Amino acid sequence: MKKITPPRPLKDAKLSDLLTELEFRRDELSGILDSFHNPATIVEQAVCNALGCSLSAIHSDSRKAAYVVPRHLSMILMRETGMIYEDIAKHFNRHHSAIFNAERRIEDLCKTDPAFGRKVDALRTAVRSKLRGKKKP
Repeated sequence: MKKITPPRPLKDAKLSDLLTELEFRRDELSGILDSFHNPATIVEQAVCNALGCSLSAIHSDSRKAAYVVPRHLSMILMRETGMIYEDIAKHFNRHHSAIFNAERRIEDLCKTDPAFGRKVDALRTAVRSKLRGKKKP
């Protein structure tokens, strides 16, 4: 998370300096707050919590199943939140066709492993409820 620098002392400050400082702080906080409302952030947190993996694992280039399945699951859940293929691909530093592959692979895995399918359904529900609860003011 981005570190916020402490404010400058206010004594001897001019009004224009104070307004500049206030605007800078507003922009800084706005960026931080926007990250909490970002569907990608919500999806990744939910997947990491549910599957017990790290964020760095999801974004790694590794092809190990322990990394690929959470990454693919994150991709399809992001797609279900309304994100477009290109934005998801950019987020993971992949080609947009990787999301098509992720959709197919997770669908196949859900068919062959019912327990995993139930976990995916529970994640979908959790992500939807978090997105409904995190509307921008």
